[in-house]
Amino acid sequence: MNLKRIRTTLLLTAAAALVLGLLTASLPAHAAIGSDTPIPAAPSNLKAKATGMTSVKLTWTNNATSQSGVVISLDGVTSVDVPGATVSSYTWKGLSPGTRYWFYVASKIYGTPGDPTGPGNTQSAWVGPAYATTATSSSAPCDFTSSLKTCKSTDPTVSYTSNATGDTSHCTFVFKIKWGDGGTTTKTVTDPTDGHHVIGKHTYAAGGVYPIAVNVRTTAGTCTATSSSHTFTLLAPSPVFNKIYSGYLTPFAAKYQDVNATWHIPALDCAASAKISGASQWIGLGGVTIGKQVSTPLVQVGIISGCVAGLQVNVPFWQVVPGNNAQLLAHLPSSGDEIVATVDYLGKGKYLVGIKDSTANWIDGGKVPFTVSGKVPTSAEWIVEPGDLIQGKKSTTASLADFGQVTFKGASYSTTTSNGVTLGGRSSVTPIVLEQTTGGPPKGPQWTTVSNISPPGEFTTTYIPGGLG
Repeated sequence: MNLKRIRTTLLLTAAAALVLGLLTASLPAHAAIGSDTPIPAAPSNLKAKATGMTSVKLTWTNNATSQSGVVISLDGVTSVDVPGATVSSYTWKGLSPGTRYWFYVASKIYGTPGDPTGPGNTQSAWVGPAYATTATSSSAPCDFTSSLKTCKSTDPTVSYTSNATGDTSHCTFVFKIKWGDGGTTTKTVTDPTDGHHVIGKHTYAAGGVYPIAVNVRTTAGTCTATSSSHTFTLLAPSPVFNKIYSGYLTPFAAKYQDVNATWHIPALDCAASAKISGASQWIGLGGVTIGKQVSTPLVQVGIISGCVAGLQVNVPFWQVVPGNNAQLLAHLPSSGDEIVATVDYLGKGKYLVGIKDSTANWIDGGKVPFTVSGKVPTSAEWIVEPGDLIQGKKSTTASLADFGQVTFKGASYSTTTSNGVTLGGRSSVTPIVLEQTTGGPPKGPQWTTVSNISPPGEFTTTYIPGGLG
């Protein structure tokens, strides 16, 4: 994988600071004598299913356009009115174990609103019968276990297996899976069959250790259920080695609308750094090339931090690339200050940038005062980089200052189809580390490492003193 960038030109110069759900079906419908109330259409598709030793659930298709409710008959002897214009199910309780029952259903329109037995009622033809046999008290409980399967990709799978010797025909289970990164899956399984069944899949952002908890409860029948938990380690994607960036990059799979993050300005070791060196921190939309995929332009906002003559200088900035138009903002933040930043794509080449120093209590940014030509941004980034050294008309990448660590928190983005996607949730990103070559494998030395992403949207990029390799 080849990663390049559109040069950000952060103005690290030797002379200046840095930039940044009753009867039979043949019985007729009827209306009360003298009733002017219309006769409703009859239901259809009546089904009955035992849901335990003492209950049967009935379902049907409601075809009446203006019904007040339905009437249900048990064995053509007992009936019950169920109000509701769209009611399509009912559970008959208080039955005897191991007994066969039959049911009918008909639609009704009440002549007197709210009174199913009052004058003027009309009723459709009966539909049925539908049969069901309740479970016997001696039905063998189905021993039930949930097992966990993890794949070799970012798609851990939770599945269940029911005991082959158990009777599951009268059982209903509710599974609740907590995935460990904030995601939850809930699924109801009625009348499970023997064998192996998938109840949930989940995709994680990157590497990390994730605890998965599966809780199972029984809602009907004499079944028993067990719950289980599991912890697995998901390997991070292989990093892309490059000469400029250290951080994370989203895939070229969407049209991005915003990017966000919070971090603290690092304290640079200017005494141990080259005469002019830098470790600027920023977030952005666009601007990176992987292979033949290009996301342009780059709109970035952040802090340019650099060492000039042994002293650290921090300057807030925003910039659009290509174009030599870095905008330095009139603030002097200090090392340790908490920075909150965002870039928003407003459409039709318009952008909004914002940066806040929560420690020093200032906010700056606004609409980019010109239309940015190029495509809708197709990537988002969270980056630490040395910046550029400008000498006359020549621009070269500056030395990387020892910045210790920079931890990005609340790293998130939005696309045209997903709002507020936090890294470490259901996103997929690529780590990139700074090295003395472009592309991989590394040729050394490697100057930074990038941690796995922890929810919600937190990762750390770390400087390696003296380089690695």
